[in-house]
Amino acid sequence: MILARHAESLYWTGRYLERAEVTSRWLDVASRFNAHVLPEDGAAEWQGLMRALGAPLLGADLGDGAFDQAAVSTLLLADPSTVGSVSSAIEALRDNLRVVRDRVPVELWEEVNRLHFGLEQSATASRQDRAHHHFSRTVREGCQAISGVLSESMMRDEGHAFIVIGQMIERSILTVGLLRSALTNTVTSFDSDRVLRSSSALQSYRRLHGHRATSQSVTSFLLRTPELPRSVLSCLLNAERRLNVVDPGSQRTAQTRRLAGRIRSGLEFGDFDLDFDDRIISLLTDLQQDLWRLGDTLSSEIFRPLGEPLLHAQYIRPGLER
Repeated sequence: MILARHAESLYWTGRYLERAEVTSRWLDVASRFNAHVLPEDGAAEWQGLMRALGAPLLGADLGDGAFDQAAVSTLLLADPSTVGSVSSAIEALRDNLRVVRDRVPVELWEEVNRLHFGLEQSATASRQDRAHHHFSRTVREGCQAISGVLSESMMRDEGHAFIVIGQMIERSILTVGLLRSALTNTVTSFDSDRVLRSSSALQSYRRLHGHRATSQSVTSFLLRTPELPRSVLSCLLNAERRLNVVDPGSQRTAQTRRLAGRIRSGLEFGDFDLDFDDRIISLLTDLQQDLWRLGDTLSSEIFRPLGEPLLHAQYIRPGLER
């Protein structure tokens, strides 16, 4: 058995770990792709990225009155007071893990601390040369080291299951948000290379489909490829397996498991390809709302089963404003 508050902290550990890693990768890709575009186009691209992240939209008149890509990158990467920033996610990750230090390997806590205290040095180096690749790389490598410890050192018990469920739900929400942002971009056409790089799926896509990429094929690949760890279908399959570890044979999480199964079956057997041209944005919007609802249902069934008020600070989170 595991205390509800410990389960909640482990769940949010997984969500914030995934958010920090994905956000740093998206920002690095955006910085590289937008380095040579017009300022007004760059501003629109970054606003779309922030919508995908669920972060508050920032004004385009930072600094000298024109859009300042470096200033926006600094806020979203290294400013812990900015909602949705990488630094704020890592701070929340560490705060949640501190609550359950006795349930996780010592090596995991050490890796989280190493990343947390290494960010200040990386942020200083990034500000000096106005380039944020070093900071983004530090975050990604740190998050991957933490995931490695989780995979190789932590017992496959309820605690591990809650972390993985948190990761899978957050990854699914962000992947759908990325696709929505790319498909509704009115400034440029769908950039398949950028979307696939943002999802760490470029090489995997080319192995299966070659270099020919369309908005429909990329969207279907990121939604419905069970062998791709970052596809939404793969995440839901993984989350369903972990839910069976958390609550085998019980009705305590029945509503959560039913909802996860319904979302997964809709992806697996739905007609996304047939409806792509006319309804894909509506389908993605409904899918993202279902994924948000999945997280809320899990919280109400396990973490707040008696209808307690949601007073925990981590509920003020990126993606809450829907």
